[in-house]
Amino acid sequence: MLKDYLLVEKFPLFWCSGCGNGIALQAIVRNMDKRNWTRKNTVVATGIGCWGKADDYLSTNRIHGTHGRALPFSTGVKLANPKLNVITIMGDGDGITIGGNHLIHAARRNVDVTAIMVNNLNYGMTGGQYSGTTPKSSLTKTSVYGHVENGFDVCGVVKAAGGSFVARCTVYDVNQLEKIIGQAMDHKGFSFVEIISPCPTHFGRNNKLGDAPAMMKLIKENTISIKQAEGLDFEELRGKFVTGIFENREQEDYSTAYQKIIDGLQIKQKVEDKDEPKEQFIENDVSAAPGRKEITISGVGGQGMILCGTMIANASAINDHKNATLSTEYGTETRGTFAKADVISSDDEIFFPDVTDPDLVVCLHQIAYERYTGKLSEKSKIIYNSDEVTPDLAQSHKEIGIPITKIAKEIGNTAVANIVTLGIIAGYTGVVSHSGAKEQIQSFFGSKSDKILQMNYQAFDKGVEVAKYL
Repeated sequence: MLKDYLLVEKFPLFWCSGCGNGIALQAIVRNMDKRNWTRKNTVVATGIGCWGKADDYLSTNRIHGTHGRALPFSTGVKLANPKLNVITIMGDGDGITIGGNHLIHAARRNVDVTAIMVNNLNYGMTGGQYSGTTPKSSLTKTSVYGHVENGFDVCGVVKAAGGSFVARCTVYDVNQLEKIIGQAMDHKGFSFVEIISPCPTHFGRNNKLGDAPAMMKLIKENTISIKQAEGLDFEELRGKFVTGIFENREQEDYSTAYQKIIDGLQIKQKVEDKDEPKEQFIENDVSAAPGRKEITISGVGGQGMILCGTMIANASAINDHKNATLSTEYGTETRGTFAKADVISSDDEIFFPDVTDPDLVVCLHQIAYERYTGKLSEKSKIIYNSDEVTPDLAQSHKEIGIPITKIAKEIGNTAVANIVTLGIIAGYTGVVSHSGAKEQIQSFFGSKSDKILQMNYQAFDKGVEVAKYL
């Protein structure tokens, strides 16, 4: 039932009287129902604008992103879980004016999402400014004497960029609209549907096109098929809405192509493992502790904090088979400015990647200490590099100073301070198994000389040893 996909308690709709967005939304929901898509296996990503408000009324999984960025969100969702049905809802501002760069690259990649752009020919929500699709000579809030630019042929742009399904329809011809959206949903690859729905409140009023019924009549009278458009030149097509399917071809989608690479690498790895067994790290191993850990690893550029965080996240996800996220922050300079890695490892799902209540904050430099230890909860512990950090004695939570730089220097090179830190974190928190951490050291340094590899193993072991006394 259509009600299964709608939050009816949020009705009536936000849109102005006479707006075609409700017609477009109904066509989408009807096609979801026909295909038995569920609320759990469907994700709708939206951006900013009138049409971007459509997710307010949907009960599916939803992402309301920033202006022009609905497609990157959709791409990320689809790559993370190719089994999901992903729909991107965009206006002409979101889709081609601000988000045009993302549109052409999503089409080029042939990401398996259905992108539905309602083109109301202006920026409706913000007052009627012209957009990238506003027709030449039109009157808008920002072109009061007539628009001097030609509007994009968005379907032409998407087709040229490589979109494998490209179509245009209008809110007047509801049967064609519903049929084309259904075909787009069934298509494997990037599907783009442009829906012509001129804004009655701003575009229609500014250009004296009459009320909403009059504008529907205008759409009807100016719509022609692709076949009818053949042979007409640019000027003859001005003001016409050419509808139909411009491109519909089979092409391997991005997720499928990417999975083939992964499968190939896995096969290659199995062969390599069979021919040359990897070093085993079983003796004296300590398994990853159960539960959830949130850790912030900070310092300055050049200290390898992000590499340390990457190793922990990889070890947790790849070697220990837990859920893990990594998010990073760093300044514009390569060296000497702040650098931070947030790592979350959990037996359960993780819904937000940034550390908000850390179990442990590690600081290898004064800049990081001053930046990241100001607002912590009572449970948070701080480990700081006593060679580089002067602690704030007013801190109320537990702080531990360790001469990490000195330890790394004694091992043979201050560059391994981040691996000493890795060992301290693994030993102190149990966030990863020791064998998993060493697998990551092997992965990152195995191609270098045996001396460098062994020095990093030694640095990790030393960090673990130090952690025993904390």
